[in-house]
Amino acid sequence: MKTNPADPANPSEPRRVLCGTDFTENARQAARAAAAIAKRLNEPVLLIHAIETPDFGATHPEVLQMLTANTGKALQEEAKAIRESGVPVKEQLPTGRADEVLVELARGAPTRLLVVSSLGRRGAERWLLGSVSERTAERATVPTLVVRDAVPFEAWTRGERPLKVFVAFNFTVTSEAAVRWVKELQAIGPCELVVGYVDWPPEERKRLGGTGPLPLVGNPPEVQAELERDLKARVVELLGTTEFRTRVEANWGRPDVRLANMAKEEGADLIVVGSHQYHGFERLWHTSVSRGILHSAAMSVVVVPLSTGPAPGVGQETKT
Repeated sequence: MKTNPADPANPSEPRRVLCGTDFTENARQAARAAAAIAKRLNEPVLLIHAIETPDFGATHPEVLQMLTANTGKALQEEAKAIRESGVPVKEQLPTGRADEVLVELARGAPTRLLVVSSLGRRGAERWLLGSVSERTAERATVPTLVVRDAVPFEAWTRGERPLKVFVAFNFTVTSEAAVRWVKELQAIGPCELVVGYVDWPPEERKRLGGTGPLPLVGNPPEVQAELERDLKARVVELLGTTEFRTRVEANWGRPDVRLANMAKEEGADLIVVGSHQYHGFERLWHTSVSRGILHSAAMSVVVVPLSTGPAPGVGQETKT
């Protein structure tokens, strides 16, 4: 894989919004969202299309030259649309698999956000290891925005409306990183924030020392009250504000599906979820709520890695 990352050790290097494109309509939605956010932050966009060469490309350099020429023109057109919106943009045509290229570039220079579209395939292995967007989000060391619709982000960054944000929470350090990252969004513009938690009733009864039969729907009143109190207290500690709502629900099914449905019920524009970032075949052996939400959610999703810390000047918490 050939990339040209800048030096991450250079403190004077500006941050940027990194966006991948495959020239589809879905990718154009992602580019529009990336441009809107970058413009509000007064930061540049680095627009990437990775050329995955055929196996015979190494022995037939004219094939790579032809691919580069054709895709280069398409990339210039995508970049032109961003530039006309008033956002500085650079474009690159590295070779390699798209998710691997994007992850390396995000690691290689100060990157505020990595933006991709909700689709994108990498052949038959997609069925085992996920789409390009899923693989990118699960491996990136920076928050990754998977865009389904650019319109809410454009209206939000123009100051026309707040962004409706739903955070999937479960009292783990990964979900706490997701809540802390919401400060990044609040620094861009107003957000209507809902933090959702789904509990497994038998587990909560055991933890709290309850007895008696469990209800088929909902939590016992005393359990519900304690969970709501604990959730609100923890989020206040993380955000330093009470400007949010919480939702706590008992759930006997998959938590990712219920959380995605809760976000839809709230009319959310965006779900924010933390990621454990399992690698390689680990992903085949662990249930991933973030991946489930990427599959189930009807709206855009941000996956926040545990390594994410607060942006300079946005909160003072240390990394968890």
